[in-house]
Amino acid sequence: MATRYAVIGVEGPHDQAFVGKVLMGLGFREFGGKASELDPFWEKFKPAYPKNGKLYDRLDMPSILSTDDLSVALYAAGGASLKTIYLGEFEAGDKAHWAPFDEQKALVATVASVLQPGATNTVTIKRDGWIGAATATQVQPFVDFMKRLLNLP
Repeated sequence: MATRYAVIGVEGPHDQAFVGKVLMGLGFREFGGKASELDPFWEKFKPAYPKNGKLYDRLDMPSILSTDDLSVALYAAGGASLKTIYLGEFEAGDKAHWAPFDEQKALVATVASVLQPGATNTVTIKRDGWIGAATATQVQPFVDFMKRLLNLP
């Protein structure tokens, strides 16, 4: 069977880590990052350096996950910054400037800070138990969506 390819865009790096973790739960393997092992299809997706001529900007390389017949690139579009603040202590007026979902993002950042102080949300979502038996019920609708999107059994 010929290899199929898919590109999925997500809002930010924490979403990229989450989707990657879900795909790994569906049997995908994560690309290790060694240039000599990159599937030739993805060569044209490798970032050029320096990015937009800016020497200090980081390179945008997608996460690549594969099965025997499907290879998926996950791009993070940037995302919004997260506010790490322990939440019940603040009055409604203190949160008046928050955008929709900022409270949920702050909650994720708070949990991430407890699990791995100083680590980013992306790192803790990728390495810790955010997705597993305890969260299966909440994550299952997204898993089902990914299966339909990628035409998985």
